[in-house]
Amino acid sequence: MTRFRDLPIRRKLLLLTLASSATALVLASGGFLAWDVMQFRNEIQQDIEAQAAIVADNSAAPLTFNDAQAAGETLAVMRLRPRVTMACLYKTDNRPFASYYRDSGSTCPPTPPPEQADGWKGYAVVTPVTLAGGRVGTLYIARDLEDLANRLRVGAAVVTGLLLVALAAAFLIARRIEHFIAAPLLELAETARTISTGQDDSVRATPVSNDEVGVVIRAFNAMLDRISEARART
Repeated sequence: MTRFRDLPIRRKLLLLTLASSATALVLASGGFLAWDVMQFRNEIQQDIEAQAAIVADNSAAPLTFNDAQAAGETLAVMRLRPRVTMACLYKTDNRPFASYYRDSGSTCPPTPPPEQADGWKGYAVVTPVTLAGGRVGTLYIARDLEDLANRLRVGAAVVTGLLLVALAAAFLIARRIEHFIAAPLLELAETARTISTGQDDSVRATPVSNDEVGVVIRAFNAMLDRISEARART
């Protein structure tokens, strides 16, 4: 495998341009995507915690008066939140009192979890139900994070699409860079090869710019002129 330093200058320019563009875009887009996902996740947590506080307040009376039907109707408001998989209400002795399930196969835990669960597949919040300063039960609400996963997938697809567009643009830019940098150097190399093989010592490279490449070409031509003059005097 050819080492990078031994590659033709055209390929070096192309690879360096593509690598720098891809790196900058991945870092910038990846950082923005990570920030967006974390912000969205925080919004989800704040929303479900606010909903849990409201439902807990409304569940205090049904728990106190042992009205399971009213408690079930209170939990049924979670239908307005399609990502909520279940809402479970427990009495002070941790016995299940009322429940709401989004899917028929779901089941509430036999006792309320000791604390909220925070993962990438789901988020669950445990909220005490109080009345007049006293605890009358516990509310447990679980929510899936499929919308967060969808957001991440869409963001990754957008980043990938932008990366492909950026690489295409970088390729076109690299081709233009070749015209201004690689082409004069390749002409200079061909001139040196022609002279070194003794085919024609009158050939000269044509400088097309006043940058460092142009300075090198002019210096090379001047050196050839001095060599030709020295040969003519001998």
